[in-house]
Amino acid sequence: MALIGMLGFFLSMFIIIQGSLRGYSIIILSVIATFVVAVTNRMNVMGAFFTGESSYIFGVASFFVDYFIIFLLSSILAQYIENSGAAKSIADYILEKTGKDRPYIVLISIFLISAVLTLGGVNLFVALFVIIPLARNIFKELNLSWKLIVTPYFLGSSFFTMTVIPGSPSIQNVIMSNALGTTLTTVPLYSLVLAAFMIG
Repeated sequence: MALIGMLGFFLSMFIIIQGSLRGYSIIILSVIATFVVAVTNRMNVMGAFFTGESSYIFGVASFFVDYFIIFLLSSILAQYIENSGAAKSIADYILEKTGKDRPYIVLISIFLISAVLTLGGVNLFVALFVIIPLARNIFKELNLSWKLIVTPYFLGSSFFTMTVIPGSPSIQNVIMSNALGTTLTTVPLYSLVLAAFMIG
């Protein structure tokens, strides 16, 4: 039964990934995935959805409570950046420096901006709301598929800056430092070598 449960877990991940790529709502996909995991692991389906702190509904509610203010203020910031013309000005400047005939250089620019923001301590979600209005103008100008935004953004914000760069103020780095009793800048040489390896 453990094997079936594991297969159910991987099937639920497959459903979420494939469904997201095909444009289906993540809310619906998460419910289906939760149902698959509950059934394949012989869990009480109603309990998995509604009972206890490990239930689906509790997890959704906790996420909403924890991140509502961040999302609200970030969306206001993103709207301000777009309405003020700052996003277009920055996008025009980037295109002026990189040129419109080299779209992949522009993607690298978005990667670097995302990395600098998160390395500087900007929350991952806040950085997303900052990058989106900026990238939208660039992608529209270069006629690039909007789906490509995922790669440069998450490589910059969630890859090496999250856990590898010494001194990174990300929560992941702070948690590990507290657990191991070290500082945020422990073994900087090894960290920089690993970061270079990850980027390369």
